[in-house]
Amino acid sequence: MEYNQSSEMQEPSIDTDKLSYEIFSVLESKFLFGYDDQKLWVPKQISPATIEAKPESQNPSFLTENNSNGLSAIKNQRGKICILSIDGGSSLKGIISGKALAYLENALKLKSGNPDARIADYFDVAAGTGIGGLFTAMLFGTKDHNRPIMKAEETWRFLADQGKKFFTSGNRNVGFLKRFFKGSSTGTTAATAGLEKAMKETFTEKGRNLTLKDTLKPVLIPCYDLSSTAPFLFSRADALETDSFDFRMWEVCRATSAEPGLFDPVSMRSVDGQTRCLAVDGGLAMSNPTAAAITHVLHNKQEFPFVRGVEDLLVLSLGTGQILEVSYDYEQVKNWRAKQWARPMARISGDSSADSVDQAVAMAFGQCRSSNYVRIQLGLGFMQLNVVFASVNGVRGAMCLVASVSPTCSRDARETINSTPQWHYLMATGVSATALLVFYLETWISWRWANGSNLGRCGPNVDTDPRPNNVKMMIGIAEEMLKQKNVESVLFGGKRIGEQSNFEKLDWFAEQLVLEHQRRSCRIAPTVAFKQAATKTA
Repeated sequence: MEYNQSSEMQEPSIDTDKLSYEIFSVLESKFLFGYDDQKLWVPKQISPATIEAKPESQNPSFLTENNSNGLSAIKNQRGKICILSIDGGSSLKGIISGKALAYLENALKLKSGNPDARIADYFDVAAGTGIGGLFTAMLFGTKDHNRPIMKAEETWRFLADQGKKFFTSGNRNVGFLKRFFKGSSTGTTAATAGLEKAMKETFTEKGRNLTLKDTLKPVLIPCYDLSSTAPFLFSRADALETDSFDFRMWEVCRATSAEPGLFDPVSMRSVDGQTRCLAVDGGLAMSNPTAAAITHVLHNKQEFPFVRGVEDLLVLSLGTGQILEVSYDYEQVKNWRAKQWARPMARISGDSSADSVDQAVAMAFGQCRSSNYVRIQLGLGFMQLNVVFASVNGVRGAMCLVASVSPTCSRDARETINSTPQWHYLMATGVSATALLVFYLETWISWRWANGSNLGRCGPNVDTDPRPNNVKMMIGIAEEMLKQKNVESVLFGGKRIGEQSNFEKLDWFAEQLVLEHQRRSCRIAPTVAFKQAATKTA
């Protein structure tokens, strides 16, 4: 859990909450002076050609002779702290952020010319919740204090291959509230055992449990502590200060991903036994950890001494995707009971929390958000989901997905749809299979709206189904989502669709990371000053 022992930080002041200060400064500027959002301020960038003017000039020292003005500008820059944030979610939706990470790492290899480039080489801080916390530990944890445990490509493959061990059929179709209040002992016990086994295998080296100190860069991984009824933030910086805040990495991953109803809570202690935590899913408290990562950097002057504000940050925030994103109307929801509200409530809560953080962070960056902050959050509606399913399993497979939602629900739906004149007409005229599928799904959705929650007990639950076909579909969803146009949070204006796809945004961000990495070798003062962990011999 993060803390600061400096006496000067104990009294409340503007400096103790720089993120809030930035947000309210932007609000004040907007209402007092206003600005045209279509003319975003973008800081002047020094062209990469300044650093690499000639192919043969690989040594930055040549700048002193050929480009003294460019070198002077680079030398006097404070540089930017590169932050990676990965949203929460203890489900197979993590494949989506994993695919984005894999694409980003490959882009880093291509743009840097280094085939061994890793995510951890280019980011200074990483924060992750739930599956995002697992990925953070895998990408920044180390067994030799030199290279990370996994490549980015291996993160989503780990989830796809190992998911069957902890996303079991025993708890896949149990309603959220029923699992939460009554429990599902068989499912959660087996799932918990499978997850613990996988985490221990990943974060153990020659019989020694890796801890928060065994990370290459600062990491932040949250959970919710039931004993203190407050969020608890596992932090490398705190672990390096005292063993009372150093925890075993496999338990940290268990804690942040312990979603109620899917996995059991975890009772854990620090390596010296002094700090206790009864942990459940970090997503309950911090589904989007971007703000936590930003405040950590702004307050951590020991490791980031020259940061003055958000203009000195370069932030990439990865969502886990908003699958089955739908809208509702009054007639649809007015008669819903608790069981119909269960799954929509859980999704709305998690997605709204993540979106609220996104909006706050976008406001904090203000006019420089387009050059300093990128959010990759993707969404597929039910129609798009089934089109992806059809591409993987065929049209019959997609219709089977609808039919498998619930035996009673699907039987009634089929009887209703098959009795419509439109269905008989389409069958008689021999239209394409895709047209039949679209009609079937549209009619089915209308039927569901008239008969209860389309995200309730009868809704398709692709999040925790570890069967190969579903995993294949999640991979297809991830690839489809990354092709979509990027959606930005607009200051005081909700959301807007950008001109670039998510792939293009990741390419641009990789270029900025490589450029920042190159410039650091030319600066007078170091951009970061990481605390180092003592090498463990036992």
